[in-house]
Amino acid sequence: MKQLRQRAIRDLVEQRPIRTQQELAAALRERGFRTTQATISRDVAELGLVKAGRNGTQAYAIPPRLREADSSGEERIRRLLHDMPVDIREAGTMLVLHTLPGSAHPLAAALDRALPADMREGMIRNTPLQRLGETADIAAAALYLATPASGWVTGKILEVDGGAESSVWPG
Repeated sequence: MKQLRQRAIRDLVEQRPIRTQQELAAALRERGFRTTQATISRDVAELGLVKAGRNGTQAYAIPPRLREADSSGEERIRRLLHDMPVDIREAGTMLVLHTLPGSAHPLAAALDRALPADMREGMIRNTPLQRLGETADIAAAALYLATPASGWVTGKILEVDGGAESSVWPG
């Protein structure tokens, strides 16, 4: 079912402008696929879809180079950065990447996949929670900040890192 759905997504994106995940869900329903927003989000990331200009609007697209099999995680990142508009800025010891709406997740997924195994294991070892963070962790932190209980939080940066110490990461 997943392969059929993803094939339908590729076909839809190539045939007409699909601007949002809601539009993609509606187009899939027209083809008989019932799916959740979370599933569509995963499919968009797995397929490497990006936002690109099409008929005067930003719509999902399959970068031409991604139609071929990826040779490496680094190559996938290189292709994504080449094919989508990204603003990269330094913020202390971090790089902040600004993308078009809908393009951040594929880029983040590519970065995660390209992370060398030894670095990934070292990051997990040096995180008190013994796991890497997930999208749900960020969502839970954002949800908390929207509640009255967060009224005592006065800082401008909330680190959702499981207590990791980046200074001890291998690499």
